[in-house]
Amino acid sequence: MMILRYCNKECGKGGTVNSTITFICDREQLKGGQPELIQSYGKNGADFIFRTSLVCPPLERECSYTYSGNTYDLQLLTSRTGSWNYTSRNKDRFWINICRGISDGPKGCPSHASVCMIRAGKDKVNVLGLTSTQMMTYQGGKLQLQYSGLPSDGCRKGVHPKVVFYFDCGSHVGQPSLSREEWSSCVVVINWKSSVACKVKRERIEENNCVVKHPVTGRIIDFKKLLNGSESTWKVIGRDEHVKEVSYYINVCDKLGKGTKDLPSGCNGDVASVCIENTPFTVTDKSIYYEDSIFSLEMTADKVVFVINFQCSEEKVGSPKFDYLSSNKHYFFTWTTSVVCAGELSREVTDIPEAGHKTVKSVGKKNLGIAFGVVFAVLLVIVFVVVFYKPSRRHKIISYLRVNFKTLVLRKEINYPTYRYQKLDVSDDDEADSLIKIAEGSDDEEENDDDDLLPF
Repeated sequence: MMILRYCNKECGKGGTVNSTITFICDREQLKGGQPELIQSYGKNGADFIFRTSLVCPPLERECSYTYSGNTYDLQLLTSRTGSWNYTSRNKDRFWINICRGISDGPKGCPSHASVCMIRAGKDKVNVLGLTSTQMMTYQGGKLQLQYSGLPSDGCRKGVHPKVVFYFDCGSHVGQPSLSREEWSSCVVVINWKSSVACKVKRERIEENNCVVKHPVTGRIIDFKKLLNGSESTWKVIGRDEHVKEVSYYINVCDKLGKGTKDLPSGCNGDVASVCIENTPFTVTDKSIYYEDSIFSLEMTADKVVFVINFQCSEEKVGSPKFDYLSSNKHYFFTWTTSVVCAGELSREVTDIPEAGHKTVKSVGKKNLGIAFGVVFAVLLVIVFVVVFYKPSRRHKIISYLRVNFKTLVLRKEINYPTYRYQKLDVSDDDEADSLIKIAEGSDDEEENDDDDLLPF
């Protein structure tokens, strides 16, 4: 909204004639619109409302940034047909669009906002980033994109929220991922791994007759298996740049063909590999890239690019689904299918998710073995302490071991002492008491000598 005021003197200083024109954003008024009289004050002025698209905030901002001779173009991430929908671990829901306003956000998310959020368990829409506040920088070796928004839940009074995107180099368009929410400073940080942040050219996978080799396992991936029954062309329902529902016809390996069912008459099936409604596109270049278990097929035709991201799933063939149309005429599709899965060898490779689970199990088994060994050692020490605590018990065990060592290992014959017994006639009681004391003393000496015994 913008207000224009006319006064016969300096406005606000006693003028007798005041007229105002209130300009209101109306994007449907493509030709400029016209003023509408709201109230007339005769000779003293009048109030008008002027609905026009000329005062609307920009839906799209400049989406490229140059640093040290490298130009980073984020138009690939700008959607003309929708927004990026993201749900965090805290169940906070985000609507995101880069360099452009959100067209399919919840009620309360304006079309000139680039980031809107609804916190978990609440209904209020928080505008975290307005398109008009966009700033691009390059710091710490990363491309950064920043937006400021309107006062939101969780922020201190008078503090406006800020959203910061950090971009890392990747092989395909990627997707946003929430890094952290710092509500003490009212900052939301989002990471995005995408090819738009790369300085170097991506490495293509060699393709021969629509067949490639899996770069991790070496398994042969045959895209010709992606046939639509007896036909080779897929019909996908999507949207165009005017958010109008349209039909896309795609053949990933060959031409559309005249015999394809429901193919519009305007699609030249003998030449075109892609057709939008009745507009055919002849593919002049086809490239395949791989990263993060995703194959990206890019088909260039007449200054537009059709990008299909293949993801491994349990679906045998699956089917393509329309994602969005970017500002630089890139049409994105997602195709989940078992055709591009890595195969059995994938479980032995650490670059893919399945291998991570196996590694965790192996580490768990190793730790379990170590714990069992420690417990066994402690129990063994306790047994030794209990057994050898009493001197008499130590003497018996040591004697037993010494005898067996000599007989079994050293092969020595043990000469046991010979004892003779005879009856003594003691006539005096004093002599009998003396013999008893001598016998008791010999037993004590034998018991005290136990500690001095050596095993051999």
